[in-house]
Amino acid sequence: MPDHKTYSAIANELLTDPRITEGNLFGVPVLKISGKPFAGLYKKDLVVKLGVDRVQEILKAKHGATFDPSGANRPMKEWIKIKEPASSAKKKWLALAHEAKAFVERKYGAEA
Repeated sequence: MPDHKTYSAIANELLTDPRITEGNLFGVPVLKISGKPFAGLYKKDLVVKLGVDRVQEILKAKHGATFDPSGANRPMKEWIKIKEPASSAKKKWLALAHEAKAFVERKYGAEA
């Protein structure tokens, strides 16, 4: 697990669900539900898979940034990068991770 206090705290909480595992995606540590990635840590930012519409909503509100791990101006359309908030970081990141987990479960039909 990465050495990032807030990410480690939310990962530990989510890993109490036996369907959730740790892995890597493009060299980024991620959490997966039924083998499908839904949240991870990129540098010091949380990245979550929320779907195109939700990502656009967050971008318009200026609460996140595109996630482009390639650095080649090819952002992952269903993923968003969120900086660690100044206050209530664990609560806010955990809520986004749960939202991402639910999105991935709906999209891929992950077993409940």
